[in-house]
Amino acid sequence: MRFTIPLILVITMMVVIITYALTADQFAADFLVSVTAVIGALAIWFEIRRSKEIAQGEFVLTLNNSYSGNKDIKELYRKLISGEPLSEDDLPNIVEYLTFFETIYLLLKRDVVKMDVINDLFAYRFFLAVNNPDIQRLELVKDDQYYRNIFRLDHLWHQYRFKNGYVDYERSKLEDADERYRDLIV
Repeated sequence: MRFTIPLILVITMMVVIITYALTADQFAADFLVSVTAVIGALAIWFEIRRSKEIAQGEFVLTLNNSYSGNKDIKELYRKLISGEPLSEDDLPNIVEYLTFFETIYLLLKRDVVKMDVINDLFAYRFFLAVNNPDIQRLELVKDDQYYRNIFRLDHLWHQYRFKNGYVDYERSKLEDADERYRDLIV
């Protein structure tokens, strides 16, 4: 697949050269040169598009690795999925976890990454944290003004999931936990 477009270009160029050499008809030669130029432009467009898709895939992989490779995030995630209660001792890990998702929000806002990709990779991990009563009590509600991007991401994600038919809570649990939710998502 990697050599398909260059191979098409080479074959097309050879056909144009041979046709041009064999014909005395200038119109046919000009037409073939024009067709070759269009094919070349399309080939370049496809290559650029393919390179962009590969770069996006590598970026998402790096993003996932930065999540799964962080020992503090892994420790908090372990506690969240096991249902262990969280305490003040977990605050540094909670902050690290939430900061990761604040970064996700900024990447979405700047169209660096698409919500469908983020949803597939991180929805469970995000909602596991923001719906956790201990995280809400220890950090999100207590310091809500510092976590506007988390509230905005929560709102954006709920809208996305509702629009795309995911079965979720009708309202955000974070919205239920913080009376200032509507003010924070603006």
